[in-house]
Amino acid sequence: MTRRLLAALTILGVLAATPAPVAAEGAWVRLPGTRAELNTAPAPVKVTGYVVLGYRHEAIYRRQGGTFVKVSGRPEDLSPDGRWRVDWEYPDHPYKYLGLGDVYTRVRKVTLVDRRSGRRVPVRLPAGTGAPSWSPDGKSLLFTAYGPEPEQDGGSVNPTQIGFVVLPLAGLKPRLVKAGTARPLAQVDLIGSFSWAPDSAGVLTHRTAGKDLLELYDLQGTRKRVYQDVGRLAEDHSLRAFSPSGELFVTVDDRPMGGPTYIRVVRAGTGAVVLRLTAELFTEFYGWYDENRLILSYRDKKMITRFKAVDLSGRPGVTLIKEQIVAGPASYEPHITSLLLARPGDRDQ
Repeated sequence: MTRRLLAALTILGVLAATPAPVAAEGAWVRLPGTRAELNTAPAPVKVTGYVVLGYRHEAIYRRQGGTFVKVSGRPEDLSPDGRWRVDWEYPDHPYKYLGLGDVYTRVRKVTLVDRRSGRRVPVRLPAGTGAPSWSPDGKSLLFTAYGPEPEQDGGSVNPTQIGFVVLPLAGLKPRLVKAGTARPLAQVDLIGSFSWAPDSAGVLTHRTAGKDLLELYDLQGTRKRVYQDVGRLAEDHSLRAFSPSGELFVTVDDRPMGGPTYIRVVRAGTGAVVLRLTAELFTEFYGWYDENRLILSYRDKKMITRFKAVDLSGRPGVTLIKEQIVAGPASYEPHITSLLLARPGDRDQ
């Protein structure tokens, strides 16, 4: 655990910046592959890409010059600077490449592809893994690790989650780290996968064994912090869950049996909840607009979704994106499900 991470977890908002003034509305430009438009007014955050999902349709668009173009792979496959791609090739799997949500498929081999030179580097992992994610600094990959899948009376049983694997780009030598109490996969699912802390020096995981816990570990597997009853990091938004300074993070809490879904904003240094909103007031969390504002989506009766900057009192402000939602064969025609964001001097999120 570095001093930097400890500082990020103990500072109580001293570095919180005053939101920069922004124009309420600029020119609106159409986002390719969607029925959405982007507000081009100056803002503290820049949309560098987005994921579009629909019936039998999934695509990633990344900013190139003055427009957005479709790129291959999935968001979690590409390193933050866009240079490297991780390919998960798994025999007999219906998809060639596996991604963040494929926690039930344990993979032992990945291939790192340098998108500049085309060089391909196969890497054998020390355990069956799932849920890959790039570190915020783009220097390492993180995988949730599982023990061998045993045989029982001629049939397979669920393997056990044993920790995580870190694969640094420097040297490309993976390291298995055992962390926490081993858990059967049936008790873990996606929300129990390991994800990065904001400074790339630690990892977090969610546990529900008796208590609702969010645990922080260093990269040697030592538990450094426990947050109790704060919910879980949003599934595919684990990095975007943290504010730019790392002092605040957003959790999601799904209530069973049709109960409300709500989000909480939590201080990393104390575990104190500073904001709670129910899903009756918003649709989804998409990241941080600045240190004091979230990006939440709202949908009106005309099925228009607006991605808005929302302050820590829960008050919606400027609209970043507006999108017309159209019903399709299964749920909705292609629509935005995730945003890739960047700030001045930062890499894409």
